[in-house]
Amino acid sequence: MVVGSYGSYIYQDPSKYQLIFWPYTDSPGWYSCSKCHLSAFMGDFEHIPVDKLPDLRKALAEITLPQQPQRSAKESLERPPYLDIPVSARMAVAEKVYRILGRDNDAFMNHFYRVVGYHAGETAAADEARKKSIAITERQLTDPSLAGQRKELLYILGAMRHFTGDDAGAKKAFNEASKEKYQNSDLKTEQNTGYDAYLTELINEYLEMLARGEGPRQKARR
Repeated sequence: MVVGSYGSYIYQDPSKYQLIFWPYTDSPGWYSCSKCHLSAFMGDFEHIPVDKLPDLRKALAEITLPQQPQRSAKESLERPPYLDIPVSARMAVAEKVYRILGRDNDAFMNHFYRVVGYHAGETAAADEARKKSIAITERQLTDPSLAGQRKELLYILGAMRHFTGDDAGAKKAFNEASKEKYQNSDLKTEQNTGYDAYLTELINEYLEMLARGEGPRQKARR
């Protein structure tokens, strides 16, 4: 399955409260090969450096995943066999793949663990993934080169604290974030302005929800 089209409405989906967006939130986006078990996000699946193949083959030889059912080409278009494997299992393999590919930098893994937490639901595995995101975010907040992105990082910290049950810590992070202005030298002025306004909107929404004693974590459990 591949992305057909999408619009800006994805940035208003409830996953915005974890700062992850479709199609990362959609199970079909995480491919898994029925033969070798190579698993990765759709955009990365076919772009594997040749020099990484030996290490990947060695690592994947030790992987066990449920057998994908055999379906005709037509049936597979409607019901891709890889969807029969839980997305959490596919992402566990993907984590190993990305580490071998050298994609295990803080920015990438922070996002990856938030996506893992999203797909894991309200489980111990979700808490573990989100705590990893928290640890990475706290480390990133000490990096002077990311000073202009503190607003985003503090938002992520508050969101992950909320989703791991620490609402007091979440409020603290959100209040700190509200004093910051997002500035990324890689973006155009209007992009920085727009994203800063978007983060402000999310922060205010969170603080209002938490003031009422509720939040997206509670809503997800209903």
